[in-house]
Amino acid sequence: MKEAVLNGIIDGFNSVKIEGDFGEKLKAALEPASRNVLSNIFSTEGLKADLEESIESLTNRLNLSDSWQTGIMAGLETYASGGSVGSSLFSGIGASLTTSGNPLGTILNSIIDEFDSVEIEGNFGEKLKAALKPALSNIFSDENLKADLEKSIKSFTNKLNLSDSWQTGIMSGLETYASGGSVGSSLFSGIGASLTTSGNPLGTILNSIIDEFDSVEIEGNFGEKLKASLKPALSNIFSDEGLKADLEKSIESLTNKLNLSDSWQTGIMSGLETYASGGSLGSSLFSGIGTALSVTGNPLGMVVSAIGSIGSSLWGKVSGTEYISEVNKVNEAQDRAIEKLKEYGIISNKVSARIKDKASGWRKFWGGHKYKAYGLDEANDNLEKMEEKLARLQETASSIGGGLVDAIKNTFNYADLRTSFEQSLGQAIQDAVVTKLIEAKAIEGQVNKLAGTISKALNDGIISNDEANIINYMKENILAGASEIQNALGDLDDLLGFNTNADIDNSTSFSAGSSTNITYHSNYIVDTVWFNASEDDAQAFAVTMEPYIREVIERNQGN
Repeated sequence: MKEAVLNGIIDGFNSVKIEGDFGEKLKAALEPASRNVLSNIFSTEGLKADLEESIESLTNRLNLSDSWQTGIMAGLETYASGGSVGSSLFSGIGASLTTSGNPLGTILNSIIDEFDSVEIEGNFGEKLKAALKPALSNIFSDENLKADLEKSIKSFTNKLNLSDSWQTGIMSGLETYASGGSVGSSLFSGIGASLTTSGNPLGTILNSIIDEFDSVEIEGNFGEKLKASLKPALSNIFSDEGLKADLEKSIESLTNKLNLSDSWQTGIMSGLETYASGGSLGSSLFSGIGTALSVTGNPLGMVVSAIGSIGSSLWGKVSGTEYISEVNKVNEAQDRAIEKLKEYGIISNKVSARIKDKASGWRKFWGGHKYKAYGLDEANDNLEKMEEKLARLQETASSIGGGLVDAIKNTFNYADLRTSFEQSLGQAIQDAVVTKLIEAKAIEGQVNKLAGTISKALNDGIISNDEANIINYMKENILAGASEIQNALGDLDDLLGFNTNADIDNSTSFSAGSSTNITYHSNYIVDTVWFNASEDDAQAFAVTMEPYIREVIERNQGN
């Protein structure tokens, strides 16, 4: 039977056509392969008996009752018939345990009932996560279910030979989680507090980790936050003799339970200290344990050390680090731009780019990382818009400020000061309005395209009738947009209450009480002969436009 199962998985693996590492492909292969294999097993009495025998052996090793064996078999058969593996096993085991009077059965059934009501798309894990909190909330609000949960946890802690403090801590943590906490931090806090109360040194260690965990300011699930907090927490523990001693006692208790020699305790402590100093968890532990075992002459030491070296080599690679600096750079630049815009009374929103480590847990264990950036293009686009807006604001403010300085220097009474400042202010407003409207109507882009069209047309030294018609058409579009802008400027005077089109006579010859002459004029010159479609006139138009077009091109090139 084992051969049939393995061959089915290998066939499924080879048929998977997805990009990814071995783990991702294996995960994609397992479901259809295992479902097909199980379907064949349950339809063949001999294979079914072999599977039953294998599960019986497993449950006996774990010291589980026959109800677990029956429930697992029922769950696997449901899965083979089309159910999801998680919900099939939960339902099968829950029903079997309930029948045998095991209190865990009612707990599993309560969770499955909530699971079936969850209306979200996702895999079993995502749906279970969504169902677990409301299910536990229901359990803690029902004294009978709560008692069943307590019995189930007690049975679990007894099997692991754990003290009653663990049972109390787990119950406390689950109740906190049901009330709105996160599952990981709730359990850590509950168990840590309970163990500390009972004098177990592991309690102080868990509390130290939780303190660091609560200070971590990153987005992510419990595992990601725990990883970010574990290294600094261990660094604090190793710098405090009392906490270090508690950690040593906790590791000693663990190795004693597993019937391991003192060398393992020494190696684990050494590995954790290396990890706290900057190493990867996997290579640090394997190196520490391997070295400690080798010192005592244990041949396993060389094997453990070799595994550590191989693991670091195969899975300890880091990729995508360049994204980290890019994300930090654009986010910090947006922060600076937002602060500068606030000085002008403008509130802008930040579009944050994010870094996510997509490496698998196994790869991270060996110090490997696979960083990817999310929202980087959007963040850069937002920064560019903010910087453009800031440049316009700075230009307008500079123009207004310069006009005020000139007005103060070149006038000798309030009336002239007011008039002169209004004129410079009007010019600044006009410039800002024209710039914004040119941008909104994409006129600058049209001018650039016109310049390009003229340049291409002159490649052979002759502008054809078709080229002249295109140039004339593009010109009419530009003039249409410019005319709309001109009309918009005409409304500014009424809107603002002063003349924005006045020119300033900046004569430096003044006498006390004199008034500056203000004249209003607006010149628009269009030589229509440039556009009468003859080649000579089109060439003359190109020569006349050349310095203006060159100015636009040079400005766009940053010259």
